[in-house]
Amino acid sequence: MASIFGGFTKAINNKLTTIGFGNHVFNIVNVDGKESGYEPKVDWNTTPQLGNGLSALLEWRTRLTPLIGRTTETKQLLDWANEPHPLSFKIVQAQGGVGKTRLAAEVAQALVDTKKWTAGFVSLIDFHGAHRLRWQGDWLVVVDYPEHAPERLAALLRAAKAGLTNGKNDKLRVLLLCRTPEGIHDKLNDASVNGYLSTPIQLEELPQTDNFRLLTQALAKLATTAQNPSETLPTVNEAEFVDWQALSTLHQTALFVIALAIHLSSAPSVERRFLPGKYLLKDLVDREQKRWHKAEYGLQLPHGTLADVVAMATLFNGLTASGINNAMATAYGWTDATRNSIFTALGEVWPAHQAATHVYPSMAPDLLAAAFLWQWQSAAVKQSNPHDIQGLTVLAAQHGADIASLVQRWHMLAYDQTVRLDIGLPQQAGALNALLHSAFDKHEHFAEQLKEAFTSCAKWPALEALAVASSRPQLFTEQPGDTTAQASHAHDLHNHAVYLANAGDRVRALVAAREAVEIRRRLTKAAPTSFEPDLASSINNLSNRLSESGDIIGALMAAREAVEIRRRLARAAPVSFEPDLASSINNLANRLGDGGDRAGA
Repeated sequence: MASIFGGFTKAINNKLTTIGFGNHVFNIVNVDGKESGYEPKVDWNTTPQLGNGLSALLEWRTRLTPLIGRTTETKQLLDWANEPHPLSFKIVQAQGGVGKTRLAAEVAQALVDTKKWTAGFVSLIDFHGAHRLRWQGDWLVVVDYPEHAPERLAALLRAAKAGLTNGKNDKLRVLLLCRTPEGIHDKLNDASVNGYLSTPIQLEELPQTDNFRLLTQALAKLATTAQNPSETLPTVNEAEFVDWQALSTLHQTALFVIALAIHLSSAPSVERRFLPGKYLLKDLVDREQKRWHKAEYGLQLPHGTLADVVAMATLFNGLTASGINNAMATAYGWTDATRNSIFTALGEVWPAHQAATHVYPSMAPDLLAAAFLWQWQSAAVKQSNPHDIQGLTVLAAQHGADIASLVQRWHMLAYDQTVRLDIGLPQQAGALNALLHSAFDKHEHFAEQLKEAFTSCAKWPALEALAVASSRPQLFTEQPGDTTAQASHAHDLHNHAVYLANAGDRVRALVAAREAVEIRRRLTKAAPTSFEPDLASSINNLSNRLSESGDIIGALMAAREAVEIRRRLARAAPVSFEPDLASSINNLANRLGDGGDRAGA
C-alpha cells in the first residue's frame, strides 16, 4: 500500500535491514518484539523537466530556486538540532503554500551534508503500536501534517521517549510540520513528552522584496529549461508585481510567486499576464490536463482517463500500481489492454516517485491539488459518473485502517477549495464534498467508516454538510426490551444533533437532541447506573440547542438538570465525573448569563 504521509525507504517483512548510511539504522521495535528499520530521506526531484509537467515545477522537491528569505528560521532549526539533549520535538506551523516543507527539507539536507546526521521525512503510518525506537547516530525525522493522524503521532512520541533507554549520546530530533497545532499538544501530553517540546516556529509569508527576488530567480532558472527557447521570456516590472501582491494574501506566499513565474515563462506570449490567485492555479491545471489528453489520444484511451487516475492518487495521497490495477480496474472496468495503455501514458506524464514500487504520487502542492479536484469533479460529465464513486469506495475500503487520517486530508483539501481559493460555498464544501456524499450515500460500508471518522472529531468547518450526512442515524424500529439498540440510536441522535447545529440547521438539531433525551430518559428509569451519565450528556446538549433556538428559559432549565445529575454522580465517583460536572457548570453559567443573571453566572 502506498504511504499516506510522505516519502521513505522501508524494510519489509518485519526483518531488520541496514539501509543507507552504513550502520545508521532507524529501528521500530514493536510490542511483539519484531523489528523493522528504514532510513528517512529527502526525496528531491532532480529532473522535473522530463515528463513531470508544470505541477512538478511547483513542488518543493524540484528546488527551482535556492531557499530565499529563511536564514533566521534555518539557523533556529540547525541550532535546535545541535542542542545537547538526546530527544527533542519542534513544531513548524504555517498555512499551505508558505514553504514549511521546503524549509524542513533544506535543513535536513544541510544536516546530511555534514556526514554526521541521518535526516529526512518519515511516515506516520509506520507508528501504530510501536513499543520503542532505537537509533544509531544523530537523527532528524520530519513528519508532514501530523495533525492528520493524531493517534499514530502519539505512538511515535511514546516510542521515541521509550527509545531514550539506549544509554547512548545519540540525538533524535522530531520536526512536526502542520497547518494548525490543534490536537498535537494533547498528544504530547498523552505521551508524557511535553517536556521535550522546543519553542515552536510560526512561519510567516516572505516580505515583498524577498518575494520579488524569488520571482526573478525562478524566471531565470526557467529560462534555462524553456520549452520554446526562441521565445523571449518576460521581464517583470517590480511596481506591477507589488500591485499584484496587494490583490490577495495568497499572492504573498512562495507557492503563488513560483506559480506566477511558471505561468509567465511557459504560457504563450499573448496569454502572459499577472493572473490573480485561483485563476493562476486553474491555468496550470488546464495546461497539465492538455498534456494528459495528448497522451490519451496517442494511446486511444477515453478522454479523462488519466485525470481519473491522478484524482484518485491525489485523494489517497499516492497509489501503487497494484492499487490502481486492483481497485480502479474494478470500478472502471478496464481491460488488460486498457490498463497497459494507462501505465504507458502515466510513464509519459506522471512518473512514479519510487520506480521500484511504482508509487504514483498525489498532485502537489495541496492548493494545486484542491484546484484540480474542483475541476475534475465539477465538470458536467462527472456529475453523475458512478465509476468515480465506486473507485473512491473501493480504495477507501483498502485504506480502511486509516480512514480517519484520509478524512482529515479531504477536510484540508475542501478547506483549500472553499476558504483559501474561494471556489465553492463553505456549507457545500465544493465538489469534494459532493463526491464523498454520493459515495457513502450509496455504499453502507464506506458510510460506517466515514461516520466513525467524523465522530472522533469535534467539528469539521469545511465538511460540515458531509459530517451531518455521515452522522445521520440509521432507520430505527424500536423493539421493546432491546436496550442495546435503543442506546445506540440515542447515541447517533446525540451526535447528529451536534453536527446539524454546526452546519446551521438549528431546527433539525433541536428535534434530534430532544429525541436523544427522551430515549435516554426511558433507559435511565430502567437502569440508572448504566444510562444516567449519557442522559446528563444529552440534556447538556439539549440545553445548547434550546439556547441556539432562542428558548432561554428552556435552555436554563436543561442546564440546571444536567448539573444536578452530574453533581450527584461526582459525589459518588469524583475521579470519573468531576470533569463532566465542571463542563455542565460552565454551560449553566453561560445560560444564566443569557438570561441576564450576571451574579449567578
